[in-house]
Amino acid sequence: MSLTRSAINELCGYIQEKCSSIFGSKFWDCRLVCGIEYGTKPDKYETRIFALSKFRIFIVHGKTPASVKVDRYFHLLSIRSIQILNDTEVSYFHSEFSFAR
Repeated sequence: MSLTRSAINELCGYIQEKCSSIFGSKFWDCRLVCGIEYGTKPDKYETRIFALSKFRIFIVHGKTPASVKVDRYFHLLSIRSIQILNDTEVSYFHSEFSFAR
């Protein structure tokens, strides 16, 4: 899914404002929402939205505010390591036994 920068900014603003209705709990207010290139394989990246709340990290996808869906989420304590690869790349590893979806 290739989105323009303005579409990503629109989605980030929408998620920031409506985070309790998207994530399902009024306690999960978003601390940080930004667009990322997300990849689980080294050669394939997709445009996703990264949302950080008090306790969880959400990876969200969608082309319009009406089509926003949570792709993955996991608890902050399940992060095992964070590695800064260069100025624009960060890699994180989380526990396989956590409650990630």
